[in-house]
Amino acid sequence: MTQTILFLLLLSIEPTSSGQCFDLLDEFEKEKGSFSTDSYDLAAHSTEGGTVTVYRQQKKSWLVIDILLYGEMGKVNATYWVDRNLNFMLVRRSELSYDKGIAENEIKVSESTTYLCYTPNEIKGYDNNHIELTSSQTNELKKTTDRFFQEETKGLKIVK
Repeated sequence: MTQTILFLLLLSIEPTSSGQCFDLLDEFEKEKGSFSTDSYDLAAHSTEGGTVTVYRQQKKSWLVIDILLYGEMGKVNATYWVDRNLNFMLVRRSELSYDKGIAENEIKVSESTTYLCYTPNEIKGYDNNHIELTSSQTNELKKTTDRFFQEETKGLKIVK
């Protein structure tokens, strides 16, 4: 009896907004091969260059915009799930940093991944383990990802 009630309670819990956001990520990873793409070169945006790749599929109400920049001391990969009006739905930002130049011996690499989940009423930040960030960490991450998107996509004609 107790097990049945617990099971029914678990079934009645609606998915959280973070779950819905991360479902977008999973859905895209499973179906990535069926998306059409446009790529843009970002050679002048960093020391080692970069790209913007836009993924779209007619039956989806959203696009994925993947921005990758390489530099002497690391790389940044920011992936934006956006609606057809380019409003953010989910952002995944991964940074790889080297303690010295890539051509040096015995470099130490640090990596971090963070997420921003956008819902109609709020924006929540998460770390690599999907643990919620503080509001100040979330606000700082939002500023960084907004600025990065604006700078790296400026002047691009993104086909929706």
